Amino acid sequence: MTRACRAALVAIVLAGCGGAMQTRAPDARVSGAEPEQSRVQAHRPSEEEQLEAELAGPADRERTPFALLRLATLRAGRAAARWEPGDGWTSDGERAEQAASIGLLQRVVREFPRSSHVADALLFLGELERARGADEAALRAWLAIVCVERAPDPLAGSPGNLAGERALDGCTARTTDSALRGHAWVRIAELAFDATPGLDLGVAIEAYRRTLEQAGTSAELRTIARYKRAWALYRSDRFAEAITDFAAVAIDDDARTDLRAESIQYMAISIAEKDWDADGRDDPVAGLDRPEIARFIEPTFARAADVLRMTAQVWFDMTEYAQALGAYDRLIARFAPAVTAEDRVRRDRAAERAPAARARDGARARSAR
Repeated sequence: MTRACRAALVAIVLAGCGGAMQTRAPDARVSGAEPEQSRVQAHRPSEEEQLEAELAGPADRERTPFALLRLATLRAGRAAARWEPGDGWTSDGERAEQAASIGLLQRVVREFPRSSHVADALLFLGELERARGADEAALRAWLAIVCVERAPDPLAGSPGNLAGERALDGCTARTTDSALRGHAWVRIAELAFDATPGLDLGVAIEAYRRTLEQAGTSAELRTIARYKRAWALYRSDRFAEAITDFAAVAIDDDARTDLRAESIQYMAISIAEKDWDADGRDDPVAGLDRPEIARFIEPTFARAADVLRMTAQVWFDMTEYAQALGAYDRLIARFAPAVTAEDRVRRDRAAERAPAARARDGARARSAR
């Protein structure tokens, strides 16, 4: 399937990717057109009508799967202007169109299991199943593309509970198309990230990793996968790994501005976290002294000044004024050209409040003994 056609499937939009199937009704108003010719042209069958007529005839193992897939795209596309993925189907007409599309895609999988179009049909099928809230069916369809061992029957059965990063070991893909595999893996990751029953963050982390390792994964999808994997690691209290992924997004010129900014913010929040090992106690070596973050606050890292500034701001907002003062001082000492007047004002405020903050922290430490 062409890349343009796959984009139409993934986005569930009506796109002219049917090759020879494409038709365009001529303009009967063209000067010099004969009346009878115009009437014939005006009744020229639509692409959908042509596909339905073709499917009513004898099946062809090459042509029929594509016709089913294309017709499913057209029918889903009719509702696309009114329907948003994840919002459910809000009218009988939309539900009917989507159900018809699902039936057509299931026919591709069931009747032509060896067709080169099956993986595309499964990707689209998963999109439609998730849109109607059938997450298990969506997961099964996407696993059938990249991990047939977990979904031997793409249309029936349950993948069962998948927990941890090793849950996806030993997977065999149905297709050699790395771009399509990337799309399937990122959708599996999203299901796990959203706490779908039977999945956990370990599955999300691994599925995002596999998205990134597909050679055909687009730059945009690669950035999203890395950012979401960083989030999954952060939510799993794996701060050092999360910082590394957030840092990669922060310096990615292809990433959206908001993702780069948020990545800096969550690097700072992770650095400010006192208990990385989740033992309920402050770590003896923390903050800017952690060896894991040293390279991200040195001039060799392109966004180091931004990391120091944001970390100082996070500490300031947490009333950790002594730590904020230390971060501002490093920022001023190492990145003087990047220092703003606001940085200096906040640094002075932190210096004023640091003695009281140290006294407060000392009192807390003594009372905890």
